[in-house]
Amino acid sequence: MKEFDLPAGSDKNGPCVMKLSTAAPKRAKKTSSLLLLPVGLGTTGSDRANPYTQEERVWPIVEENASQTESVTVYHLPDGYGIEDVPTDVNLVGPLQEYHRKIVKSEDGKTLTVTSTVVERPGTVPAADYKKVKTYYDEMLKTMDDQIVLRKK
Repeated sequence: MKEFDLPAGSDKNGPCVMKLSTAAPKRAKKTSSLLLLPVGLGTTGSDRANPYTQEERVWPIVEENASQTESVTVYHLPDGYGIEDVPTDVNLVGPLQEYHRKIVKSEDGKTLTVTSTVVERPGTVPAADYKKVKTYYDEMLKTMDDQIVLRKK
């Protein structure tokens, strides 16, 4: 953690904005001429799991609250590397939730900005539509394994 800015917590209206600046020199995997940088933040691999693990469901799924979480991550490319490839944008819509991800290259090619948004909607999903919820989460988790590819110049 290099620096951070947290809200006081006394204002209950509007968005809660937290800003963090970190260094992660070992986040990317290196080959002879490439750096592979995972797009997904936080937990990796087996630490991530779909909360809906059963094949069938008896009771409906009920979400009572609405929320929106947006994460903006700016990657500063290391000196001597250029952008080789980035994953496509993601727009997934499930019965109770949406996930959107956009990756933007800066004009000078020195940074990549990854914006991820999760929107949760209140509602009830009948047990008969359980597979739609499960499939949505499976698809979202797959996007966390996407890689940004940087090439040594």
